[in-house]
Amino acid sequence: MSRDRLTRMDISTSIDDEPKFRRLAGAHPDLYADAFTAYVCLCAASWRNGSRLTAGEGWPLLLTLTKRKSGGHDTGDVVDALREVDLLDDDNRIPVRAWDNWYVAAAERVRLAHERYARYNAKRGLLSTRSSLQANQPTNQPAISNHVVNAPDEYDALMDGLPPLPLSLPLGSDAVGASG
Repeated sequence: MSRDRLTRMDISTSIDDEPKFRRLAGAHPDLYADAFTAYVCLCAASWRNGSRLTAGEGWPLLLTLTKRKSGGHDTGDVVDALREVDLLDDDNRIPVRAWDNWYVAAAERVRLAHERYARYNAKRGLLSTRSSLQANQPTNQPAISNHVVNAPDEYDALMDGLPPLPLSLPLGSDAVGASG
């Protein structure tokens, strides 16, 4: 996966309470669940791809299977509803302004973090795991890791005054608060 693609997506915790989604719920209550799912999945697919995909390119398999099994909503109706409240542009893509405010900003944070990790490891005399692995990989193969090993997030955050990147939480018995 190239460095301009992201493996995690920023999403507002109040996305369902945003004015556009409120308008969608009011205008199309029967389509709201499918439209919400389609939009979030389109965002995720676009972030994973590193470009603004169309609704057709990012259409979630879940909705395709639901429609086949239970006669769910027509794809066109859902896309039209999303366009009506300006969650999609005329090309059925995430609008440029939303893309720039969310994806482009996050991609820049990740790029800066990678540069901080490289500088930190250079000061310590280490090569980044990513660079050394990619040097031996064919160009069409994804990188094994999307981060530099042994670069402490807290140190980098203090060093550059930027917040650390979000980390994944442990699963299973290692999870915080898990009884064992």
